[in-house]
Amino acid sequence: MKVADPQGPAKMRTEPVPLGNLVTFTPRFVKGELPENSLASFIPMKCVEEESGRFESIEDRKVSEVQKGYTAFRDGDVIFAKVTPCMENGKAAVLKGLTNGIGFGSTEFFVLRPKASLNPRYLLHFLLQKEFRSRAAQNMTGAVGLRRVPKSYLEQQLIPLPSLPEQKRIVAEIEKQFTRLDAGVAALRRIQANLKRYRAAVLKAACEGRLVPTEAELARTENRDLSFETGEALLSRILVERKSKWEKDQLLRFRGNDRVPKNDKWRSRYPEPSTRNASSLPPLPVGWTWVELGQLTWSVKDGPHYSPNYVTEGIPFISGGNIRPSGVDFSNAKRISPELHAELSQRCKPEVGDILYTKGGTTGIARVNIFRRIQCMGSRGRAETCRLGRSFLHSAHTQFSCLLCPGTKYDTWCRQSRFGSYSHDPYLLRPPTSRRTNPDCG
Repeated sequence: MKVADPQGPAKMRTEPVPLGNLVTFTPRFVKGELPENSLASFIPMKCVEEESGRFESIEDRKVSEVQKGYTAFRDGDVIFAKVTPCMENGKAAVLKGLTNGIGFGSTEFFVLRPKASLNPRYLLHFLLQKEFRSRAAQNMTGAVGLRRVPKSYLEQQLIPLPSLPEQKRIVAEIEKQFTRLDAGVAALRRIQANLKRYRAAVLKAACEGRLVPTEAELARTENRDLSFETGEALLSRILVERKSKWEKDQLLRFRGNDRVPKNDKWRSRYPEPSTRNASSLPPLPVGWTWVELGQLTWSVKDGPHYSPNYVTEGIPFISGGNIRPSGVDFSNAKRISPELHAELSQRCKPEVGDILYTKGGTTGIARVNIFRRIQCMGSRGRAETCRLGRSFLHSAHTQFSCLLCPGTKYDTWCRQSRFGSYSHDPYLLRPPTSRRTNPDCG
């Protein structure tokens, strides 16, 4: 008994055929094919999408204006970018719906006009394969930055050639699956947008005292009247402890320099934190108070204001682009020598527990540093250090600060703050070393 081939006739394939045998490359526009005062579609490189096979005509132009100096094509042609990086990025399309069936565009397009045995969309999907583009990139010629795929290379490439009906079935299945993938991507984007809005709503509720019962509400529920520490009382205690900590540090410096203060005049040098009128700010729940971040910090410092000499191995040198919602991304971090790190640390030494806060680009990303040896960038890509008071802030307070950092209102406040100039860079905030914070907060 003869057993049928499980692959069946539909799976049979002919031998691969050189692409040059199946298409006409960059056919010339025949003068007189369309009157010179007629309109034709104009499609520069920027109007062709990457990998999707879609394009959009930027405008119509008279044939007399574009028949010289541009590449001509017509409905049914396949255009494929020849120059880097457009080719690697997958700029290609099957043309249809052109004005008067004719179009003109960049000379950096190959125009492939399929013969009767080759379906244009089958050819398009063949060209858009990542593996095909990777091999083509390896065979580019020309100067760096203007490398191109040689026409001779494309002509020699072998393409599997099933029958036309099978080519159409393959194209239909590819595009059905791609449609499903596009729908899935769109659904994921909607979910991400909803999650972002939900996160913003949670932070807003937290900042307005609506996320959990406030101390005042708990006191009433538990019949404690108002027997709890209010925000104003906490701030007063913080400011007292802040000044006490500064004085202790100054006395240690005196002792380190073998000096004894003659009187108490040195205490007058204490830098009182600035305050601002909160009357224009939104009302807060009972027991809460507005406070400037400067009242809760020791200092705000930034790194070097120049690009240092980088090395292959060394200390990670962090910029704003390395601060992500998931943490510090070291995958593309540059590095500096330990000697330079020691020098820069005299100005700004990031420590474990510092809060990294981006103040430009993607503003409002706040993360806690858990790494012992990193260095942050200065002006034009800098991370500034805001040292939260080591002795007076509890871990929970720092986590709350980390949570409050993201948001438009906080971003606006940072623009007006007295930390220093606002630029497209990240902050780095320093919480107390005695009480470590949760690196997953914010």
